[in-house]
Amino acid sequence: MTIYQNDQPISEEAVKGYRRIHAAGGIVRNEKDEILLIFRLGKWDFPKGKVEEGEQFDQTAVREVEEETGLQNILLGEPLPSTFHTYQLHGEDILKETHWYKMSAHPQTLTPQTIEDISQ
Repeated sequence: MTIYQNDQPISEEAVKGYRRIHAAGGIVRNEKDEILLIFRLGKWDFPKGKVEEGEQFDQTAVREVEEETGLQNILLGEPLPSTFHTYQLHGEDILKETHWYKMSAHPQTLTPQTIEDISQ
Protein backbone atom coordinates (compact mmCIF):
# COMPACT_ATOMS: atom_id res chain seq x y z
CA MET A 1 0.00 0.00 0.00
CA THR A 2 1.40 3.38 -0.97
CA ILE A 3 0.31 6.28 1.20
CA TYR A 4 0.26 9.80 -0.19
CA GLN A 5 0.35 13.24 1.38
CA ASN A 6 -0.19 16.22 -0.94
CA ASP A 7 0.08 13.86 -3.93
CA GLN A 8 3.54 12.72 -2.81
CA PRO A 9 4.21 9.17 -1.60
CA ILE A 10 5.12 8.77 2.06
CA SER A 11 8.01 6.40 2.74
CA GLU A 12 7.38 3.01 4.27
CA GLU A 13 9.77 4.07 7.03
CA ALA A 14 7.33 6.81 8.09
CA VAL A 15 4.56 4.29 8.78
CA LYS A 16 6.75 1.51 10.15
CA GLY A 17 5.36 0.17 13.41
CA TYR A 18 1.74 0.93 12.61
CA ARG A 19 -0.82 -1.84 12.24
CA ARG A 20 -2.73 -1.08 9.07
CA ILE A 21 -6.45 -1.58 8.78
CA HIS A 22 -8.92 -0.81 6.02
CA ALA A 23 -12.35 0.70 6.38
CA ALA A 24 -14.93 1.90 3.88
CA GLY A 25 -17.86 4.25 3.92
CA GLY A 26 -20.08 6.53 1.97
CA ILE A 27 -20.85 10.15 1.30
CA VAL A 28 -24.60 9.79 0.84
CA ARG A 29 -26.75 12.45 -0.86
CA ASN A 30 -30.48 12.48 -1.50
CA GLU A 31 -32.40 14.28 -4.24
CA LYS A 32 -32.54 17.42 -2.05
CA ASP A 33 -28.71 17.39 -2.10
CA GLU A 34 -28.67 16.73 1.66
CA ILE A 35 -25.65 14.80 2.97
CA LEU A 36 -26.01 12.03 5.55
CA LEU A 37 -23.91 12.30 8.72
CA ILE A 38 -23.85 10.29 11.93
CA PHE A 39 -23.28 11.64 15.44
CA ARG A 40 -21.03 9.35 17.46
CA LEU A 41 -19.34 10.07 20.76
CA GLY A 42 -19.83 13.82 20.48
CA LYS A 43 -18.61 14.17 16.88
CA TRP A 44 -20.23 14.34 13.46
CA ASP A 45 -18.82 11.91 10.90
CA PHE A 46 -19.65 10.02 7.75
CA PRO A 47 -20.82 6.41 8.16
CA LYS A 48 -17.98 3.93 7.72
CA GLY A 49 -16.52 0.79 9.21
CA LYS A 50 -13.89 -1.90 9.02
CA VAL A 51 -13.59 -4.24 6.07
CA GLU A 52 -14.47 -7.82 6.94
CA GLU A 53 -12.47 -10.74 5.59
CA GLY A 54 -13.40 -11.53 2.00
CA GLU A 55 -15.28 -8.27 1.49
CA GLN A 56 -14.61 -5.80 -1.31
CA PHE A 57 -14.32 -2.13 -0.30
CA ASP A 58 -17.56 -1.16 -2.07
CA GLN A 59 -19.44 -3.99 -0.29
CA THR A 60 -18.12 -2.80 3.06
CA ALA A 61 -19.13 0.77 2.33
CA VAL A 62 -22.74 -0.17 1.57
CA ARG A 63 -22.99 -2.61 4.50
CA GLU A 64 -21.61 -0.10 6.99
CA VAL A 65 -23.89 2.72 5.84
CA GLU A 66 -26.88 0.36 6.12
CA GLU A 67 -25.84 -0.89 9.58
CA GLU A 68 -24.97 2.50 11.06
CA THR A 69 -27.98 4.42 9.72
CA GLY A 70 -30.70 1.94 8.79
CA LEU A 71 -30.68 3.38 5.27
CA GLN A 72 -32.00 1.01 2.59
CA ASN A 73 -31.87 0.87 -1.22
CA ILE A 74 -28.51 2.62 -1.45
CA LEU A 75 -27.25 3.40 -4.93
CA LEU A 76 -23.48 2.99 -5.04
CA GLY A 77 -21.62 5.60 -7.05
CA GLU A 78 -18.00 6.17 -8.00
CA PRO A 79 -15.10 5.81 -5.59
CA LEU A 80 -13.67 8.92 -3.93
CA PRO A 81 -10.11 9.46 -2.68
CA SER A 82 -9.15 7.46 0.39
CA THR A 83 -8.30 9.12 3.68
CA PHE A 84 -5.80 8.07 6.33
CA HIS A 85 -5.66 8.66 10.05
CA THR A 86 -3.75 7.27 12.98
CA TYR A 87 -4.81 6.48 16.50
CA GLN A 88 -3.91 4.24 19.41
CA LEU A 89 -5.96 1.26 20.51
CA HIS A 90 -4.92 -0.71 23.57
CA GLY A 91 -1.40 0.73 23.30
CA GLU A 92 -1.03 -0.22 19.64
CA ASP A 93 -0.44 2.35 16.89
CA ILE A 94 -3.04 2.02 14.13
CA LEU A 95 -2.99 3.46 10.61
CA LYS A 96 -6.49 3.33 9.15
CA GLU A 97 -7.15 3.81 5.44
CA THR A 98 -10.78 4.58 4.67
CA HIS A 99 -12.04 3.95 1.15
CA TRP A 100 -14.91 6.33 0.32
CA TYR A 101 -17.70 6.08 -2.23
CA LYS A 102 -20.33 8.44 -3.54
CA MET A 103 -23.79 7.10 -2.71
CA SER A 104 -27.37 8.20 -3.09
CA ALA A 105 -30.68 7.22 -1.56
CA HIS A 106 -34.23 8.49 -1.30
CA PRO A 107 -35.22 10.21 1.97
CA GLN A 108 -36.42 7.69 4.53
CA THR A 109 -36.66 7.09 8.25
CA LEU A 110 -33.23 6.39 9.69
CA THR A 111 -32.28 4.30 12.71
CA PRO A 112 -28.94 5.08 14.39
CA GLN A 113 -26.91 2.03 15.42
CA THR A 114 -26.86 2.74 19.15
CA ILE A 115 -24.76 -0.35 19.90
CA GLU A 116 -21.96 1.49 18.05
CA ASP A 117 -22.60 4.65 20.11
CA ILE A 118 -24.34 6.42 17.23
CA SER A 119 -27.00 8.68 18.70
CA GLN A 120 -28.18 10.63 15.62
